[in-house]
Amino acid sequence: MSSSIKRKRSYNFSFSDKELLLKIALSRKAVLENKTSNAVTWKDKEKCWENIAIEFNRQTGGSPRDGNSLKIKYENIKKSMRCPKSALFVTSGGPALSIHEPSSEYEAELFRTIQVSVEGVPCGLDS
Repeated sequence: MSSSIKRKRSYNFSFSDKELLLKIALSRKAVLENKTSNAVTWKDKEKCWENIAIEFNRQTGGSPRDGNSLKIKYENIKKSMRCPKSALFVTSGGPALSIHEPSSEYEAELFRTIQVSVEGVPCGLDS
């Protein structure tokens, strides 16, 4: 039997919190965006998120956040960047959705980092 522990809800991320998270995470993107999947890289990523949480909590005055909540927020930001592109294929000719416009320089840098997964690989063989 697994005991389900409900996590405590924290306050919402402000714009400055999101910017700080992106600034810290993008300085470590070589580790976080590494596509290799083995025990060593997973441990490196866990340690990296712990360090990000320490640095994030040192620079913010709000309630402290753990590495897992920061990781979830970072992944949700990336997911929101991918949504408009995937929604274009779902609408079946419905109203066009606007492509995600980065709201800051850090969000623009994250977009450039994950651009291939957002826009796809261009095919040079289209007729």
